[in-house]
This record gives sequence, C-alpha cells and structure tokens, in this order.
Amino acid sequence: MADETVSLTVLDAFKNKVPLQAERNDAGQLTPHSVPEINGLPVSDSNPLPVTATPLFTPTIPMPAPSTLAADDTWDSGFILCEGFLLVSIGAELSLTGILTAQRYLDTAGRIPVGGLVTINMLADEPAWTGFVDRVPFQALAVTIQNTGVATANLSNVGVLCAAS
Repeated sequence: MADETVSLTVLDAFKNKVPLQAERNDAGQLTPHSVPEINGLPVSDSNPLPVTATPLFTPTIPMPAPSTLAADDTWDSGFILCEGFLLVSIGAELSLTGILTAQRYLDTAGRIPVGGLVTINMLADEPAWTGFVDRVPFQALAVTIQNTGVATANLSNVGVLCAAS
C-alpha cells in the first residue's frame, strides 16, 4: 500500500474542531503534517487558523434574585457552581444604595474559601460589577446583595459569567 494523504478533524483544548492533514504509511500509521492545514493550504499569516472565542459559562443561580429588597434586607445567592472556571464577573443593579459581596470556594459546599471576600459599594440606579481575575480555579461562588437604603429597592440585572481564560 502506498503512502496516502488523509484529512482528519481533531479537537483542540476547548473542544473546537480543527482540520488536520496526515500521511498514512504502509503500516497504516498516521503521521500529521508538521504544519496544520486549512482548506488544503498550510497555516500561515495569510491562511491563519480560525480564531475561536474563550469558552464562557453562565452558571445557574440556585436562589434566584428577587425583584425587590426591603430596606436593610439582604439577598443570598446560595452556592453557585462554577465548574472550575478561572475567571468570573458578577453584576447587578439596585435602585438604592447597597453592598455586593462575593466569595469563591474550593469545594461545592462552601467550606474552603479561595482568596478573600470581595465587597463593592453599589450606587443607586447604577450597574455595579466585580470579578476575580487571579486565575485561581474554584468550584463554588456565593454572592450577597444588601439594600442599605431606607426604603424598598428594585433589584435587577443580576448575573454571573465565568470564563476559562
């Protein structure tokens, strides 16, 4: 059997499909080309690999945020499972002043904190956000939002977004 060129599809670290060319020898073994190919041409500055976005994950918040918080009341998210992602952003908007806190945990039960508690002041009717960018993996996240105003406040746009890199 003579050597033949075969086309393969392999998965990269983020499970994106990447086409690859390889040679099959007489013994049936595959030897990939030293340079990956796209559309039959070697990857180069004029024929680059497709760029894919960083994998993102929007975790489920176990205790959904209410639409209002009474004066001096606090909402607690419960443990948000983040599946070991390295980066996270947390955001919300409150119609009165408040405090948003977030804590990461190594375990899913919230027994082993990762890093310190992050606290930010929320201004009335202004989106507030914070995040963790130290690239330390974690499994769970707990978020609290406290209404420090003197009346009931509207709570909206509560969200958590995790990223792999």
